[in-house]
Amino acid sequence: MSTSQPFTTTVLQLGPSRFDMGGRSLPKFLSETDQSISPGLAKRLIAYASSAMEDAGFLSAVAGWSINVYTMDADERPADRSYCVRWTNAQGGALEVIGILTSKGWPSLNHGIVVGD
Repeated sequence: MSTSQPFTTTVLQLGPSRFDMGGRSLPKFLSETDQSISPGLAKRLIAYASSAMEDAGFLSAVAGWSINVYTMDADERPADRSYCVRWTNAQGGALEVIGILTSKGWPSLNHGIVVGD
């Protein structure tokens, strides 16, 4: 898949830990930050994720879907973040390669493919 296809990037921040009166953990919320993922890194992540999708036989299924490259690790340095590449169809269904780790700016490992909506 060509990385010339339009894409968006998002850096999310995990909210603070919260607890109820009994000390049980409450859900944490994610919020968007004003940080961004560099276009060069995003293109390398898309190429890497596309290869993983092709290896699994899903690349043709996501042709023409919108692409978002994101991370939920806003508190980490870009080199220490885990990234995800998500393809979303018009109905809102998605396939994504999650947990992509980088080494010196190059994707080197992922934690698999997931289906979402």
